[in-house]
Amino acid sequence: MSEWISRITNHRIWEIMRAVGSLIDGILMSQPRSDEEIADLERVRTVLTFVGKRLASIDRLVISPNSLDELAASFQGIRDNLTEFSMDSNALQLKEANRFADGVVQNAAHILSPATPEELTALGAASEAYRTNLEAAHHVMRSESESFRADVGGMQEAATKELETLRAGLAEVTATLQTEKDRLSNLVTEQQDQFSKAQETRTTDFSTALQNALSQVTSLSTDYQKQFSTAQDTRGTDFTDAQAVRQTKFQEVFESYSASLRDQVAESTKEREVLLQAQQTSLAQITKDYQAKAEEVLKRVEAREQDVMRLVGVIGNVGVTSGYLNTANSARKSLWFWQFIAVASMAGLIWTAIDVFYPTLKGEETFS
Repeated sequence: MSEWISRITNHRIWEIMRAVGSLIDGILMSQPRSDEEIADLERVRTVLTFVGKRLASIDRLVISPNSLDELAASFQGIRDNLTEFSMDSNALQLKEANRFADGVVQNAAHILSPATPEELTALGAASEAYRTNLEAAHHVMRSESESFRADVGGMQEAATKELETLRAGLAEVTATLQTEKDRLSNLVTEQQDQFSKAQETRTTDFSTALQNALSQVTSLSTDYQKQFSTAQDTRGTDFTDAQAVRQTKFQEVFESYSASLRDQVAESTKEREVLLQAQQTSLAQITKDYQAKAEEVLKRVEAREQDVMRLVGVIGNVGVTSGYLNTANSARKSLWFWQFIAVASMAGLIWTAIDVFYPTLKGEETFS
């Protein structure tokens, strides 16, 4: 099969037209329809048959797919509206389907084909089928109308008899209800009297019980208040006595520690003075000893310098006496070194004394 034939043969319009025909048959068979609904459906069937015959009688090679697309769109609108009508039986859907059928007829004119005897025969058959269906529907409606009238007449007579029976029963029920209503009124009155008396009794008993309970609560509250006041006074007295005892003990301990601290501070002060005096004496002795040794060394150096000068005989010849000069310089440096050691030792002793006894002096001033 060539491409030009298959594009027409496989077009979606054929499936849509078959679906529209099935929908029309299903709607007519599902339930009785009115003459106007049948006329609308048969017109759609006539248009469907006309287009189907025309398309079947034309060579596939001379049909344009664009024309089939327009027809398919119109038939799709018919299909959608018939589907909705089958679900809710809204007559407006049939009117809308016929408007799409107008579009089908208009688009079918774009498909040119010679009129054939088969086409004319199909149109006549469609018209004949349309008239036959209308007559059959009218006959069915007339028969159902006569049957309905007969059924309504029988039902009316039965309903009249049943209504008379119901009226008689209703009268009896009304009388019974009135009797029961009177009895109920009497019972309600009696129950109301009994309830009122019982309510008065309960109110009196409740008032008495409430008064007794209030009296007991007042008495218990007074007793508890007295007990609480007594216990509070006792607790206050006990706390005051205990506080006084604790205060006395604290004062005794404070005085004892203060006396001990003062004694310790006095003893530390004496020890510090003794130690400071000893350190100063030692430092003075060391200084004196080093100064004496330094003077002695200096004297020996000077004496040797005189001896050297006398031996050499030439005061200005320093080169000959260079060894003795080096010895004198060494002695001088030794003197300076021992003087520095003496001063550093004295400073260290003073710093040690301050570091040891200054916190003691500070504590004495705090607690004095």
